[in-house]
Amino acid sequence: MLKKKRLLIFLAFALLSITTACGNIDYDKKRLELVEETDLPVSSQNISTIEENSIESNESVDYEILISSEAKYEDLSVLDEETFSVIKEIKSKIDFFGTFKKEDIKSSESILKKYYEVIVGKQRYINKTEGNWEHAFDPLKVKDYTYYFFDMDKDESPELIVSDNTTYAYIFKYDISKNETLLIDTIRTTSQLLGDNKISNWHGGVGLTYGFYELDENGERKSNIRFYSAPYFNNITQQEDEIYMVGFPEDSDEIVNLKSFLKNKKIQIYFDDLTKTYYFKITKEQYNQLTKDYFESRKKAEENIREVAYTFEELFDY
Repeated sequence: MLKKKRLLIFLAFALLSITTACGNIDYDKKRLELVEETDLPVSSQNISTIEENSIESNESVDYEILISSEAKYEDLSVLDEETFSVIKEIKSKIDFFGTFKKEDIKSSESILKKYYEVIVGKQRYINKTEGNWEHAFDPLKVKDYTYYFFDMDKDESPELIVSDNTTYAYIFKYDISKNETLLIDTIRTTSQLLGDNKISNWHGGVGLTYGFYELDENGERKSNIRFYSAPYFNNITQQEDEIYMVGFPEDSDEIVNLKSFLKNKKIQIYFDDLTKTYYFKITKEQYNQLTKDYFESRKKAEENIREVAYTFEELFDY
């Protein structure tokens, strides 16, 4: 009886082992089929990389995304010439140069009155920006601010930019058809008006970032591009080094248009998770090539904007 009982236990364990082994074979077969479709070696790490490296979920791609909080600059490889040519073509369609059309103050009295009522707090304005900036705009300090008055979007109705000279500048637009004053954008004083609806910005930190965008008729940002450079210690060469990159915000039209081209490219993309920007490493020469007219436009705008700058008394005369 005891021998028979032991035999039954042995057969049960044997059956369980066979079932488990078959299950593992089927599982490994599925993993193998998945990897064969992407032409990558079999490993759980590669399978996870395929899923994580996609800008869109469930999209199989070849490019590799390195997250800024985890990657090091020396881990990045310089962009290949073909991809750089595509980015250069995108950049060539961006016009960094704008104009500052000076308005006649006397003939603009009616619209200036609308702006004045908002500036001194007699009338409310409609905030079209993503943030809530009303608390930062102080009507009690209006005589300390700098004012820029010109037609940014060339619709024959001039906009008013109010700079507090310390932190922010507020871009106001008066909608004649609705008799409403709109706050269409708020920029930091580290930003620069380049003329028309073109805006440049920069910020420092570990490196130096320069950005550019335009405002469309609805106050939405377009033509987004960013340039980044920074000194760093290269752990591979054990020497001081520099990195240069060009990038586009994750929700910009530029990165959306690049996605289909990049899908089958074996390149590395550096994602700044703080600014939500996709960056591509380039050489110093390529950086200078891409930024040449950008920096020229900044220098030119710095001189031309003086023609449309006013004090409170000069603009409103109240």
